[in-house]
Amino acid sequence: MPHWFDNLGVTYKLGLGFGLVLVLTTLLALVGWNTRDELLARSEAQEVYGGLNESLGDLRLSLQRYLLDSDNPATEQAVIAALDDFQHRQSAARALRLFFQPEFLAREDRQSELVGDYRKALGILRAANREAHEAVVGMVEHGDHAFASLDVLRDLALRMDVLDERRFAYFQVGTLFREELFKVRYLARSYIGDHSADIERQLEEQLRLANENAQRQAGVFGEQPPEELQVFLADQQAYARNIGEYRASIARLEQARQAMVRIAEETRDITHALGLRQLELRDEVAASSRVTQFTVTLLALLIGFLAAWFITRQITHPLNETLLVVNRIAEGDLTGIPDFQRRDEIGVLQQGVQRMGNALRELIGGVTESVTQIASAAEELSAVTEQTSAGVNSQKLETDQVATAMNEMSTTVHDVARNAAEASQAASSADEEVREGDRAVLGVIEQIGLLAGQVNRSAEAMQHLQQESGRIVSVMDVIKSVAEQTNLLALNAAIEAARAGEAGRGFAVVADEVRGLARRTQQSTQEIEDLVAGLQTGTQQVAGELHSSQALAERSVELTRQAGETLAGIAGKVSAIQSMNLQIAAAAEQQSSVAEEITRSVVQVRDIADQSAAASEETAASSVELARLGTRLQALVGRFRV
Repeated sequence: MPHWFDNLGVTYKLGLGFGLVLVLTTLLALVGWNTRDELLARSEAQEVYGGLNESLGDLRLSLQRYLLDSDNPATEQAVIAALDDFQHRQSAARALRLFFQPEFLAREDRQSELVGDYRKALGILRAANREAHEAVVGMVEHGDHAFASLDVLRDLALRMDVLDERRFAYFQVGTLFREELFKVRYLARSYIGDHSADIERQLEEQLRLANENAQRQAGVFGEQPPEELQVFLADQQAYARNIGEYRASIARLEQARQAMVRIAEETRDITHALGLRQLELRDEVAASSRVTQFTVTLLALLIGFLAAWFITRQITHPLNETLLVVNRIAEGDLTGIPDFQRRDEIGVLQQGVQRMGNALRELIGGVTESVTQIASAAEELSAVTEQTSAGVNSQKLETDQVATAMNEMSTTVHDVARNAAEASQAASSADEEVREGDRAVLGVIEQIGLLAGQVNRSAEAMQHLQQESGRIVSVMDVIKSVAEQTNLLALNAAIEAARAGEAGRGFAVVADEVRGLARRTQQSTQEIEDLVAGLQTGTQQVAGELHSSQALAERSVELTRQAGETLAGIAGKVSAIQSMNLQIAAAAEQQSSVAEEITRSVVQVRDIADQSAAASEETAASSVELARLGTRLQALVGRFRV
């Protein structure tokens, strides 16, 4: 291999190897894409031809439905829509022009011509169908009109005289014509339902017989048959013409249908042939693509394998040389490092390993000298660290004692502040209770004043009652004297009645009754006097009690007023106590805040002392570890040979 390839970078080596593989892969992808596009085009064409076949089937089905139900406008529109859809699909297939082989172009042109012929045949079929329908309508109209003419002829015969010779002739002709017309209409309806040659022959024969019979029977009436018979004969001839028109329309319709069937079959054959040819071409393209892809893939694999083997050898061989040098350095052998001359990435790595070996040799020499100095410095640092740790531990103990004392003082100050606050709350409660008592005393004074006024009014009322009782006594004295006088008068009346004898007996009885009333009045008056006397005695006692109550009420008012003044003094003193308690609480809170601040400061000092102690311990441990590491480093450095 040329020397320049050894010095070529690994990136370029890998790029060259993978580039060859990528070129072949790109070629393979292009072949695949081209094949895929062609297969997709063939598949698209196959789908188009499949759609044409499907549309053609729909067209033929729509035509069959139209022929079975030609009177329905929907079936006619369905045929037109199916034909338009097929022509649209055929035009779309022609517009694609996917493949310009003459065989495809010729068949597609022929298919377009067939579509035009099919549309023309459909127009003929529709026209023939309309003419047939019009002929059927004419047959119905003329047949009905002919029967109506026969009915008129029969009615005319019925109105004739029984002895009239024409009457029998009318009946005979009408019956014969009616039977002939029934046969013709029956065969016509059968022919409309089934266009068979046998029925058509029977219908033609029946029309001939009916025409001959009509001409023969018309001669019975001479040169001038009845008008009704002439109308019937005209309708019969028109009916025969309608049948002829219908037969001609059916013949044209059948010709158009056969032409459409032939066109549809030829179109189907062309579409089927185009589809089969597309399948053949697709299979040919797929086979050719498989061969091309296999060839390109095999070539890409071969070139990729050779490039991978060669590039791997260009990379792994110098890496193995470098690995040997690295293993020697790892084992501590820094002597005999080779001189590398390659200029690629592997060469740069080898030169780096070479420089690393030389640098390690110099480093190990310097480290060996420095390790001894580190060991002695570590011993000195360990001694200083032990002294510092002892001082920090002593400071930590003193700080803990100060923090404990400050915590106790802070707790005491908190208790004082809490007790002062509770005393302030109790003083506030007492002040409020005293104020409530003062308000209650004022209310009592007011109520006692009202009670004293009420007692005075009650005493006045009792005095007035006593005066009225005296007046009642005087009135009772008058009543008593009147009763005594009445009793005397009644006694005198009784005496006078006794003197009068029998004539005064009634007056004596009245006098006795008056005396009885006078005695009862005296008794009642005595009882009232006793009651009034008792009332006066009770009134005098109540008046005395009311006077005593009035004096007591005035004394109660005075005592209550003194109690109010005393409560007011108590309220003032309680307010003063409350003010002093608030001052004490504020001072205690301030002392508590100061104590807490001092406590926090002491705690911070203690934390700092703890951190210093921990740092001293860590420093001491680090010094010991440093000394150990120095010893370990001396042992490790001793492994290298410089």
